[in-house]
Amino acid sequence: MSQVEDLHIAKPGSFYGVYILYNINVKFKGQIYIGFTVNPGRRIRQHNREIKGGAKQTGRNNKGPWDMVLITHGFRTRLAALQFEWAWQHPSVSRRLSHLPKKTRKESLFSYRLRILSEMLNAGPWNRLSLTIQWLKQEYIQQFPLEKPPPFHMPIAYGEIKTMKISKKKSKDTEEKHNEKDPLPSSDDNLEDKKCDICQKENNTGETMLSCILSNCQHKAHKTCLAQHFLSQSNESNEFLLPVSGQCPSCDQDLLWSDLVKQTVHHFEDTEDDNAEQSDSEDDEFQ
Repeated sequence: MSQVEDLHIAKPGSFYGVYILYNINVKFKGQIYIGFTVNPGRRIRQHNREIKGGAKQTGRNNKGPWDMVLITHGFRTRLAALQFEWAWQHPSVSRRLSHLPKKTRKESLFSYRLRILSEMLNAGPWNRLSLTIQWLKQEYIQQFPLEKPPPFHMPIAYGEIKTMKISKKKSKDTEEKHNEKDPLPSSDDNLEDKKCDICQKENNTGETMLSCILSNCQHKAHKTCLAQHFLSQSNESNEFLLPVSGQCPSCDQDLLWSDLVKQTVHHFEDTEDDNAEQSDSEDDEFQ
């Protein structure tokens, strides 16, 4: 399990995260809330009624303010993040988590939810995702259970998440300007057009190509070919579609699958669309 100190990122690709809030109101201190977001900075402002939006539960009877303490992000789709959110909210009815011990008297609500999160990260199918666990507030940091730390390919990061803010009009104008002035890359510069080093076939179908992330290695391959190569190095090929890690066929260096697929993700654009945030449902977890 890797750790990244003071990570401040503008996450590439569409951002989908599942977070936990901690109530700092003296009347309700210690209560927690679990939710989904596409923009952490905007979401906590909504919960604290600084801007429009937010969940009904966190605003009912003016129970704020709240701190956004921790967020798990890196989900490739909104649906994957929402499914993770629901299981974290309802472990007693989730078929993958219902066997876990319930909250004990000695456990705080926050410690209990952290224990559930640790179990989730180590259970299928979540244990194969390329997720990052990010502490947003230093004063809340706790150790994950020693017997169930996050998998080694899921880094633990610290610090605020910063996102680029690009209006829709600006994004469109930038794209048009780029198309007018910059020619398309030649086939020699476009990874998609090169030959796969594993199957030795030209990439005529436009399938995603991946290259080794090491600067001194020129290996490149179809995404499916490289995945099969990694899986063939383990006993997982009959059970899983995507690997966690493997050795580069060319330089033999150990590589994380998550580091390789990041090459194919587009830059994140945080637009001013007020409807971009998922509306909270009535059964959102609030304790």
